[in-house]
Amino acid sequence: MLEYEKYIEYKKIINTNNKLLTDTECGDSQNEIENILIFNMNSSVTSKTRKSHVIMKRVLEWSKSLTAHGFPKIFNTKRYTVKFLWFLALVASISYCIFNVYEEIVKYFHYEYTTHLETIVEIPSQFPAITLCTINSLKTKEAENLVMNIFKADYGIDLNGNHSLSPLELIEKLDHVNMKARLRAFLPEYGDEQRRRLGFSLEDTLIECFYNHQVCSHRDFVWSFSLDYGNCYQFNTGFDADGKKVPIKESFKPGSQNGLQLMFFLGESKNRFSNKWSTGLKVFVHNQAFKMSKFEGINVKTATSTNIALRRSYEHTLPRPFSNCIDFKGTLFHFPVILLACKIIVIF
Repeated sequence: MLEYEKYIEYKKIINTNNKLLTDTECGDSQNEIENILIFNMNSSVTSKTRKSHVIMKRVLEWSKSLTAHGFPKIFNTKRYTVKFLWFLALVASISYCIFNVYEEIVKYFHYEYTTHLETIVEIPSQFPAITLCTINSLKTKEAENLVMNIFKADYGIDLNGNHSLSPLELIEKLDHVNMKARLRAFLPEYGDEQRRRLGFSLEDTLIECFYNHQVCSHRDFVWSFSLDYGNCYQFNTGFDADGKKVPIKESFKPGSQNGLQLMFFLGESKNRFSNKWSTGLKVFVHNQAFKMSKFEGINVKTATSTNIALRRSYEHTLPRPFSNCIDFKGTLFHFPVILLACKIIVIF
């Protein structure tokens, strides 16, 4: 359109100069200008065609330099059907590649891990700590007096005298009073000497004690007080009854005849108002670095011989984000397994 406008302008110039030129000269000049304009218009079209050819040539050269066969086939093939098929194959392969990359990224952020199990037999192996408690924490005459005093203070009733409470009402109130007695005994101002007199004494109940066929005694146990079980005694804590540090005991052979063997005579409860009717033991097995949990433990009945076999395992987990454990060493899973033995005989 621009060339045509120039042509019109040149035509106007020719018309204005017709008075000065002859008809022949004017005709020659007009033909010459028209030829120039036609040449300029053809040259602009030719330049655009050359640019498109140059771009296409460069694309073809780039496609030939690729190691993938899809791009060259699309540009070099003259048949449009083949071009379309190669284009579909190229799109499908690129989509599959993107899908695989996405799957690998998702898999990586799942933080999957491999569990490595390893069994190691340790000879000798470290023997665990054993905690012994009675299920009835308030079983002495002192405990009975404590319960009676609290009951009289709360309800104004002397349990030694006559009262109008039904057996069900008495049991419900005794449950509350026994819990209150344990809480009062757990207070620091109550004192260890008074706490010891509320429950069983290991010195009075332990008949026999053997560890690896060697004689042991109540002096090898450390006393502690539990809110739920009262007097408890711990064996192999690294300390003796006087608080002196002693070596941690080791186990050399598994089996019921090895390890720790205990025999008790628990006797009857002297507390008439205890809400615990069982007279057995509660046995806890744990490491020296951890305290016992009231939700665990093994119940041992009276008038029975109980064998307890132990399997110990250590678990080392990877740190976050592979687990909820914070392990600065970043060790792998490791499970040494040790078989130990503990035999407890309780006589009623």
